[in-house]
Parts: sequence; C-alpha cells; structure tokens
Amino acid sequence: MSHAPARSIGAFAAMMIVAGNMIGSGIYLLPSSLADIGAISLTGWALALAGSLLVGATLVQLGRTSEADMVGQVRETLGPMTGFVAAAVYWVQALIGNVAIALAVTGYLGFFWPELAQGSGVAGVTAVIVVAAAILNLTGAAMIARYEASALALGLLPVLLVALGGWYFFDSARFAANWSLTAQPLPAIANQSLQIVFWAFLGLESASAIAGLLRNPERDLGRATLGGILLAGVIYCLACTAMFGLMEAKAIKASAAPFADAATLMVGGSLALAVAAAAAFKASGTLAGWVLVTAQMSHSLTGAEEAPLRWPRLAVHAGLMVAIILATASPTLNQQFTMIINASVGCSMLVYALCAVAALRRGGNRLVPLGALLFCLLFLALGDMLYIKLAVGLAGLAALAWMIMEQRRR
Repeated sequence: MSHAPARSIGAFAAMMIVAGNMIGSGIYLLPSSLADIGAISLTGWALALAGSLLVGATLVQLGRTSEADMVGQVRETLGPMTGFVAAAVYWVQALIGNVAIALAVTGYLGFFWPELAQGSGVAGVTAVIVVAAAILNLTGAAMIARYEASALALGLLPVLLVALGGWYFFDSARFAANWSLTAQPLPAIANQSLQIVFWAFLGLESASAIAGLLRNPERDLGRATLGGILLAGVIYCLACTAMFGLMEAKAIKASAAPFADAATLMVGGSLALAVAAAAAFKASGTLAGWVLVTAQMSHSLTGAEEAPLRWPRLAVHAGLMVAIILATASPTLNQQFTMIINASVGCSMLVYALCAVAALRRGGNRLVPLGALLFCLLFLALGDMLYIKLAVGLAGLAALAWMIMEQRRR
C-alpha cells in the first residue's frame, strides 16, 4: 500500500503558503534594519524582487520536467551526492530560519509581557513556540494551509494599514530627508540593502518543496510560486515606501515595532496592541508553514518516498530547533535574530544556485536559470564572508557525510 500523502492543496492555498512563508517576521522588523541606509534602500527591495522572480521561475521550469521537489530535482540532474548536499543545506537553513521566526513571535509577545522577550525568558518562550508549531502540524497540510491563509489575512492588516493608509499621512518632505542617509555610492547601497532584505524573500521555494501535495503540480506550481513572490514583493515595497514618509529614520531605527509605531502616529496608541497581536499571529502562521516545509524536505536527505507527518519526525525537528535556540543565545533578542537570518540566507543562496545549475543541465530555456545562477553567485560573492564560509562548510560536511554513508553501504 502506498503511503504517499494526498494531493490536498490547490493553487490558491499553495500561493498563500508561499506568500505566508515569505511575509513573516521580516516585513515587521526589516524597516528598523534599513533605517541607517534610508529610503534609497528601496533599490535593494527591487533587486531582491527581480532575483526572487528569476529563482522562482527557475524552480517552476524544473518542476515542469519532474514531480520531484526542489532538491529532488538537483539529485535527479546532478547526482545523488549533490542532491544530498542540497537537501542537507536546505534542511539546516530551514531549521535555522524557523528559529528566527519563532524569535519574532517571542518578540511580539514581549510587546504585551516585556519579561518574555528579555534575558533567559527568551529561550524558554521560544522553545515552547516551536514545539507548539510542531504539534499543530499533526492536523495535516490542508489545515496548515488554512491556518496560514487566516494568519496572512489578519497579519497583513497592520502592514496594509501602513502600505495603503499610510499614503494619506505621507509627508514627501520627510521622505526626501530620509532618502539617502549614507555617503556610500549607489551600487554599494543597493548591495547592502539587498543583503539585508533578501531574508524577507526566503520561502519563495515553498510550493516546490511541497510539490507532491499539489493537486495539479504542472498548472499550480507556477501560479503559486510567481504569484506568491509578486504578492509579497508589492506589499514590501509599498509598506517600506510609506514608512519612510511617515516617520523619521532615527525613530524607525530605534523602534522594536515600527509598524505598530507608525500605526500609532496614524490612528493613535490604542491600535498598537492590535498591531502587535496581528504580527504575533502572522509570525506564528509563518512558523507553522515552515515547519511543514522543513519536515517534508527531510525526506530528500535519503530520497525516501514522502509520507504523512507523524509525531516522531516532528518531535525530532522540534528538538533540533530547541537546540539551535540554546546554541545561538545572545545578549539580546535582536542580536540573535540578526545572526540567524544571515546564516539562513547564505545557505539558501547556495541551494538556489544548485537548482539553477540543474535547470541549465536539463536544457530548455537557459536564459532564466542562467540569470538566477548569476544572481545567486553575485549575492554570495558580495556578502559577508563569515556566512558564506558557513554555507560552504556545511556543504562540505554534507558531502563528507554522504561519502561515509556510501562507504558503509558497500
């Protein structure tokens, strides 16, 4: 009897998983990270959107030649060792990214109970959150899709309030004053912004990662992937543009909840609590979706047939995430969050590059995967060497592990 999971997710639900996995903690926290650069950081958002569409189109192109998931495509095209490396790197980056999202939930809860997001309380609360997300996944992929769609709808309210309603309060003089707050040349500014904001685009591969759960992969994969990327990208650009026209850059930088503070300026302080609650709910939906993707992708480490999620596998993932929480503990929640997202982005870029190479090997339209490959390589070449070394080192360890396992099989 086959244990393959039912194809229970349609194009719209899959697009909500893609957009929901992307529009997570990043959109709520990144404006503060970009405040030192200014509104000119929109160049980074534009580059990230363009690069994400190239990577997304490459994954769709791969998906039309095989029903395997993203790293399964790498295995089929580039060989079992490269496939194992891609699976291991992606799986680890997803675990790391899940911790970042869980930390964001903790931070938003700290808006109500500050002691939860300070000192030793951070690790305990965040550990409870990741275990709860794992338990929630026992309800099945369809339920997670509905939960994430609900979280996206509610969680987008504060962002849309700023992205759309913020234009009524938009001050063009303030936006001009916030335009460029650094003496760096435009290419350096664009790269610095890109390196920061691409965290918000991780999750673009979610539809490819759960391709085996789509009702009609050939039709739905493209709609879900490109539609989710465009939806998230447009919201990002509108929201951040409005933000720099609402608040001074210094205030944005100092804010732990910039959208809540922007909403306070627009409609009063009573809305700040509602914005924080919506952000916490949205981040929890993102976490639930990413736990689903991470658990499904764990099959790619062995090439085994996908099976319905059961508690032993989810418990292992929850335990690993708790271990990462403890291992990366930092003096402040923001420092831990920044360290984790940088490591996650570096690992993701390596996997995206391998997917682009696989697409080039498959033939067909070479322009799109070539553009995706160049984007990934340039991103890595111009980024922080510490996290590039981490990604490459992890790939090397995965290759070594594969060779040891192959030796034992013989």
